[in-house]
Amino acid sequence: EPDEVVKELPLATYWPVTIAYFDPADERSGEELPAYQLSFLLYENGISRQMILDYGDFAIKGTLSDLKLYEETPCTN
Repeated sequence: EPDEVVKELPLATYWPVTIAYFDPADERSGEELPAYQLSFLLYENGISRQMILDYGDFAIKGTLSDLKLYEETPCTN
């Protein structure tokens, strides 16, 4: 049930994640500012929320507004 999963998210274990992307074409040396950063909360069930894309001059905040769960299917190799 998606509604149940969303209700239980605040109780689940999560990790704050921040990923910084740097422009490989930028040839400056030393400390650099990233081209942009992505931050979010990653829950133990793989769902993420509270996403922020920070481009320096502006930032975009993403909000989990809908959730559709699919039946688990095992991987076959």
